[in-house]
Amino acid sequence: MKRMFITALLGVVGIPLTGQTDFSFRNAFRYGDGQRFNGFGTTAFRYFENLTDMQITHDGHYRFGLRYTQDSPAETGLRKEEFSRWFAEYDTDSWTIRAGHSPALFGQGLSLNLFEDRGQGFDSWLQGLTGVYRHAFFRIQAIAGKVEIDDSLVFRRQDRYDLTGGSLIVLPSGPVEIGISAVHARGFGTVPTVPFSLSSDLSSFSIKTNFDTWSFLSDYLVRWTKDDITGLTKTGSAFYSSVSWFSDLISLTVDYKNYRLDVTNPIDRLDPYRPFKLLPFQNPPTVQKEHSWFFISRSLNEQDFNDQTGVQAEIFINPAEKLQLTANGSFSSRTTSWQQDVFDFTWSRTTGSLLLFPSSKEMYSPFHELFLEADYEFSDDFSLRGAVATRSFHLYNDFTGPAGSHQQSDRVLMGWLQWKVTDSQTTQVQSEWIQSDDNFSPDPHSSGIFLSWIQTIDGFWNVALRHERTTNTFDPGGRKDWTLFETGLRLDGRHLITVSGGQERGGLTCTNGVCRFIQPFTGVRVSIISTL
Repeated sequence: MKRMFITALLGVVGIPLTGQTDFSFRNAFRYGDGQRFNGFGTTAFRYFENLTDMQITHDGHYRFGLRYTQDSPAETGLRKEEFSRWFAEYDTDSWTIRAGHSPALFGQGLSLNLFEDRGQGFDSWLQGLTGVYRHAFFRIQAIAGKVEIDDSLVFRRQDRYDLTGGSLIVLPSGPVEIGISAVHARGFGTVPTVPFSLSSDLSSFSIKTNFDTWSFLSDYLVRWTKDDITGLTKTGSAFYSSVSWFSDLISLTVDYKNYRLDVTNPIDRLDPYRPFKLLPFQNPPTVQKEHSWFFISRSLNEQDFNDQTGVQAEIFINPAEKLQLTANGSFSSRTTSWQQDVFDFTWSRTTGSLLLFPSSKEMYSPFHELFLEADYEFSDDFSLRGAVATRSFHLYNDFTGPAGSHQQSDRVLMGWLQWKVTDSQTTQVQSEWIQSDDNFSPDPHSSGIFLSWIQTIDGFWNVALRHERTTNTFDPGGRKDWTLFETGLRLDGRHLITVSGGQERGGLTCTNGVCRFIQPFTGVRVSIISTL
């Protein structure tokens, strides 16, 4: 039956029926039933998600894919029951052409970065045509189509952007790459009582080098945007650069950003629908480390790609064969600050020029983080990891000054060990302690602990227990402790079944610059992932 289906499908799309044909199938099912805290109270909540992806590869060159999505409803995002994605692609050593849905990336994402993050409920894939031509001395990429953003990042957002664009990467000699890109966009949208229409042109220039012991890249963007409703126009820019140096003992990377896409006064900054802000098909580097540790995976702040400058430095040291040390530091702030005229209520910048480097002054809303980690493998059976972190964020209130500003800070200690108890059993234990300050909280000084135990048996079955506790008596979810039990079973290397039950605290999470506040949840979750 499967063979008949593949043969019929290949015939419909016009693919020759001779040669090797491979079929892949992946289904991800997620179900949850319990209660969720929505900021005002606890309500019953149930979600049902099923994502089915099928792909046919013929003769190593032809690919056809189809996705059916059933979110009724989704845990994060909007309800959807439809064939949400398809593509047909032809690929050779020299060129690739694809029709349907596609991700896309120009340079470092300043002008174009189309991707999906199911966990954050964000999807900006292109529906249209993409093509790539590869040559020994250059590479050309072109796109044409539409991006539909049907998203719940704000109350309700339904945007459509018609995009055309291309990029050219030239390889003039050896390790040097020079790139240019251009994107033209027409944007339309309808949100509650706030329609918008815009046109935007984005042009970027990049240079990249790779040598034996160091590398460098730099990407600069200029963007012109017009509000078709008001006729207003605005020019914004973004700059990102990174330099790395590495040896057998030490590797060092320093990143820098200066994003000025929409430097505007505090009143306009409050408008989530303004046409001149970062457009959803853009996603530059955050220049801030994303952590896997429990407490610091929750974010203090959201990235401001419209008005932010910052630096990040990360160093890896291998002083011994089984020891690795990591240090990471990041520092960012807005590029300008504002003051209000108390007589006519107009706003003006406090400085004539925008900052090139971040400032620690409170009126620039600074953020800083320092992270240190050591990982030591005592033997093939026993590993130990420890880390310490400190971070702070000051969200300045331009209307009230320091009196209404939000100040948060964390100090975190973390430890993890893995012990292979027997040939068939492995134990992982993780412990974290956090001390937090938040001047907006009724309990401004609090502490918390996190404990996790995971037992893996025979490589296909695991049992986990996680517990979190805080001294904060004013947590939004109304609890002071959260306990979660989870078990997972892998069958035949193709199916992974996970069942969990208990309480989850939630919090602000950010991935690739996309942030969500995950609401506290109490109940049962089931996940089944199958790959054929």
